[in-house]
Amino acid sequence: MEKIQEKLKQSLPLLKEASKLSASSVFKVTKTLIFFIVFNLIFLITGLVYLFVGDIIAYKIVLVILILIVGIVSTFRATTKRYHQVLLEAGKIYFDKLETFKLKFAESVIDKLEAGAKTKAGMTVNQIVNIPQIINSSYENVPKIIVKGINYLVSKIPLVEYIDVINKEFISQEKEQKVNYLVGKTNAFFNEKVFSINHVKTIRIIFVVAILLQIAFVYFIKN
Repeated sequence: MEKIQEKLKQSLPLLKEASKLSASSVFKVTKTLIFFIVFNLIFLITGLVYLFVGDIIAYKIVLVILILIVGIVSTFRATTKRYHQVLLEAGKIYFDKLETFKLKFAESVIDKLEAGAKTKAGMTVNQIVNIPQIINSSYENVPKIIVKGINYLVSKIPLVEYIDVINKEFISQEKEQKVNYLVGKTNAFFNEKVFSINHVKTIRIIFVVAILLQIAFVYFIKN
């Protein structure tokens, strides 16, 4: 058992923190979900109270329905963005440590492209290679949150950038050189374009827009 644990520790850095990360991720998503449900429910109840206190007019009913719609949409969008942020954070923590994965990932991309994989504009790299399979073939017992996080990160890479590298810049180079270059390109892409993404700002914007709309709807229902 000790040998297995040591092997896992060497194979996947920070594995001991995986359960803590998973618990933290669930907590963050759940907290966002509950927060938006409660805050939207307050406005919905307020709107219903004002609706039934005064005269029930058609446009006021429509406004109550709009309060409900804004609540559902804002809750869904905010929770989704929080989930994406959690995946981003999980992937960021592990990505710099997963050298074996990055090498196999680069090899797989090169093999697929050189074998003539069908590609088209708008495709991302994870549409031609199986990221979960590569991760699980590189390490043992990888937590699902990490697999999802890495897969989410890779889904941000536009395939056209890799096609240009393989077909133009490295068409006559050895595979090892292509792999090393692609690993470096992948690291640069994530550091410059992915890890700088902050969905928390988007969640705050969603909250502000939702609360302004809710206040306006309640005001017109009341008056």
